[in-house]
Order: sequence, then structure tokens, then C-alpha cells
Amino acid sequence: MITHYQSLPPHELYKLLWASRRDITRVESILREYFGKPVVVLNAARTGLYLTLAAKGFKRTDEVLVPPYMSKCVLNTITECAVPTLHVSPATKAILLVHQFGYPQNMDKVMALARTHNLLVIEDSAASFGSTYRGQRVGSFGDAAIFTFPKAFQTILGGCLVTKDKEILDFAHAYLRKQDTFVWRCVSTLALLPPVFDTSTVWPWVRRIANHLLTVSYSQFIYFPNPNERVCHLFPKTLDEFLCQIEIRKRNLAIFKSYFAGTPAYPKSMEDNSDIVPFFIPYFTDYDQLAYLIRALAEQGIESALYHFDVHRNMFAPRYAPSLIVPCHQGISKAQMHRICATLVRTSSTAPFPRSSAYGRATTLL
Repeated sequence: MITHYQSLPPHELYKLLWASRRDITRVESILREYFGKPVVVLNAARTGLYLTLAAKGFKRTDEVLVPPYMSKCVLNTITECAVPTLHVSPATKAILLVHQFGYPQNMDKVMALARTHNLLVIEDSAASFGSTYRGQRVGSFGDAAIFTFPKAFQTILGGCLVTKDKEILDFAHAYLRKQDTFVWRCVSTLALLPPVFDTSTVWPWVRRIANHLLTVSYSQFIYFPNPNERVCHLFPKTLDEFLCQIEIRKRNLAIFKSYFAGTPAYPKSMEDNSDIVPFFIPYFTDYDQLAYLIRALAEQGIESALYHFDVHRNMFAPRYAPSLIVPCHQGISKAQMHRICATLVRTSSTAPFPRSSAYGRATTLL
């Protein structure tokens, strides 16, 4: 099965057994060299969001502008310090600017409006390792940026906070030292159990217990923010290896574009002023065709789903279009990527519903 994430092969799980704290130092060193600015490695990207808001003294009467597709865990993280909102008001103090699927926001427009409203800018670059806008790396436009590891690498968990803001950095380091206790390190390890059991031959009730433990620990991530050394052990070993994995994603995007670039399925405007390293690739079509295509891909062992993508790439003036999300991670070979694209071409040409204009007929209602 070709899935959204690059899964960890069972024979690789042994790497989790002899990890050390030195792996955390190694990951920080690679990321500092890559970003050219201070990096704090964390248990998850959303912990960086909490640390940024807490460091800046946000209160429950302060609002954070978010897009309407944010996950529950991110919204819950914001509510620890502030209130998420969909509209700018006098109480709005920050914007969580989301680069969806690794496709940068229209930074010229978004940053201008953010500065007009005097908002603290936090770039949610969770799925955007390697993407650039007008030659500038995503995550370097705002006051702080957060990235997540498993959306780019085989790390199961983990993320980082990238910022030059000394107030945020000092608060984050102090918070990590305070929370770095034996008990919380044990709790953080619970989150590693489900993937271990999912790739092992165990009784179903064991997997259920592991998933319950994950739910409990995941909901409390901000209270054990320190990165797990076993997770960091799975991170690319060198900067060259890190960059190589990014290039494979770009190669898979290039293959996809050789089939669909400039068509209604993938208009040229998708990459205006940007160099994309995608988490997923959106394939645009009508609602009527989506279920048909998803089923056809599943029959070929390819996991996909319906998602809505902001084709304006502008949180202040979004336009959401229905799309199929196409996996493109570095575990997908050239042959497999061609098979995914060929399946889409073959299925769309034989689907019982005709294709409409770019972004699909349903988007005219948005």
C-alpha cells in the first residue's frame, strides 16, 4: 500500500533501541545549518506554537487568526493561551499562517496584511521543509515558524521551532529544562508504541491499548515538550541525506507535473513565485469524480482522500477547491509515481462524469 506517510519498515524498528541524547544534538546541528538561525527541537510542531504564544504573554482574551481547516490538536493548543478565530478583530494579536501541503502562502499579500493589522506572524510550516517563495525559504518570513518531522521524514513524531526572537528562545529553553524529568520522558515514549505494534504481529487488544495510550499522551504534549531521543535517532544522519530526501519529493512532483501541469487538474498558478517541496500534491476535479478516483486508486493499493485546497494561497482571501491528495513522499519510487499518475489519467478518462473548468465545477459555489 502506498500511503500518505512514509511508513517505517519493521526491520528498521531496531534503531529505536539504542538512541541517545546525542541524537537530539545532532538534529539541532543539522537544522541550524539548514535554516541559518536558532532552532529548538521539540516533541511536536504544535508545542512550538504553544511556546511562542506563552513567551509573548498571550491571554485568553487574545485571538489568533487561523484557517478553517486546522486540526483539533492545534486548536486545543491555541486555547491554552488564546482563542482561535477566523476573522480579524481588535482582539486579534497573531496569525497562524499555514503553508498548506508545502505550498507557500502568497507571502507578498499575506505579510502586508499581517503587518497592517500589527499581528505576530507564526508560520505553520509543518509540511513545508524545503519550499521557497520568491527564492526565500518558507519559515523565514514571520516572527517564528514551526515544522513537523514525520510529514517529511520517517521519524514517527518530532518537530521544531525556528526563530531569532530572543524572548521566545529564552522562554522555550527554560520551559524545556523545567519539564525534562524522568516521568515525562517515560510518558513521551508511550507515543512510540502504536507504530511499533502496528508493524508487529501482536494481538488486536494490544494495539488498542497502545492507541489509547497514544491518545492520552498526545493530548498532553505541551507538558512534556522535550524531543524523544529515539525519534531523533530516525532523523536523517547528515545534512546531505536531509537534502537528498527533499530532492526526491521534488522529483516526484516533477513526474506528476509531466502528466498534469497546466491542466485543470494542476493549473500553472499552483506554483506562482514558488519552488515546492510537497507533503501531498493536490489533484483538482469535480466532487462527482472524486469518489470514483479515490476508489480506483485504492484498488491499485494507493491511499488518497478528499481535501479542500486554498487555490488563492491567501488566508485573508481564500478560495477553497475540492481536490484529491496524491502521496509523493521519498519512499515512492519513480515507477510507483508514474503508476499513480497513469491510474489518474486512465480513470479520469473513463469516469462517468465529464471534467469541468479548472478547480472543478463545485468551486463556483465557494
